[in-house]
Amino acid sequence: MTSAGFTGNASLLAGTLLAAGALLLATGCKRPDPAAATGGGAGVLLVGNGAEIQSLDPHLAGGSVDHNVLCTLFEGLLTLDEETLQPRPGAAERWEMSADGLTYTFHLRRDGKWS
Repeated sequence: MTSAGFTGNASLLAGTLLAAGALLLATGCKRPDPAAATGGGAGVLLVGNGAEIQSLDPHLAGGSVDHNVLCTLFEGLLTLDEETLQPRPGAAERWEMSADGLTYTFHLRRDGKWS
């Protein structure tokens, strides 16, 4: 390899490393969110979503960010027990399945709020 070729490769490598370093530094230049830094105050839970949600309509939600927000807004008819993963009452206080297994009847909680 000639010294000119070596110098060209070294310059290319140095330029690439310099650009990569500048990009890494630039990612840390975001101004902090004052509400997140101080907390939301008493009785306020702040959650970092990582991205903007696309929709609050469960039928139009498309990603994990949407799903995470919707899970905090809506309660399903049933939930899963955290240890056994068996169904537990949610918005429905109890449920029944027909003998043929094709029809489920859910009995909704009387204290539920519907909008």
